[in-house]
Amino acid sequence: MSGTGWVVLIVIVLIVIVAGAVLVQATRKRVEQQRLATADTMRTEAAEQSAVVDQQAAKADEIQARARQAQAEADAKSAEAERLEAAALQQSSRVDEARSGVEEHLSQADALDPRLQGEATETATPDDDPGVPPSSPR
Repeated sequence: MSGTGWVVLIVIVLIVIVAGAVLVQATRKRVEQQRLATADTMRTEAAEQSAVVDQQAAKADEIQARARQAQAEADAKSAEAERLEAAALQQSSRVDEARSGVEEHLSQADALDPRLQGEATETATPDDDPGVPPSSPR
């Protein structure tokens, strides 16, 4: 090969190398642009999902607040029920004491009544009221 043949061959090789480098650079740039576009799309989707998640979190917080309020109301009702039950038991105890006192008072009255001396065991029936003398008409 002559001197010009070598020069032409070197120029062709250089053109091929430069063309290859340009092609590689263009391919890299295109891939980078695709990756940037994909990243931007993913960020947009994430922002949309974040808004949905924020709404869900707000709803969960609202439900939690309602649950706490309902629990507080239930606790208050339970305390009121316990207080009323204690008051009912106390009232029942007072009624029992009062009834016992009335029965004792009637028993003492019967013991003092000369009309009931000796008759109470003869004329009393099982369905007689304890406060009504047996000889009284009904």
